[in-house]
Amino acid sequence: MTPNESYVVTAETRALENRRSGFHECLSEVTRFLAAFEGVDAHCDDLRRRLITHLHSCMVKRDAEAKSVLANTAAMAGAAAAAAAAAAAANANSNV
Repeated sequence: MTPNESYVVTAETRALENRRSGFHECLSEVTRFLAAFEGVDAHCDDLRRRLITHLHSCMVKRDAEAKSVLANTAAMAGAAAAAAAAAAAANANSNV
């Protein structure tokens, strides 16, 4: 893997992790805020439960998508490195 390819994988990983941790922090803050209204009335409790369930579902989906993107990015970087190595070997053989 070239330094540029390594940088792309590292930058992609960092961006996805920052997004993931930001979403998780936001979910925690929403949960904490809504806890103040727990027990006010049944409608409020139902709305709070549905909102938290929805946000948690989004977080799980985003985590799965992030893992897929990272796997694809790493695979593409690995394939590019293998192609570069094969080209270098072919070039070396043609010079012999």
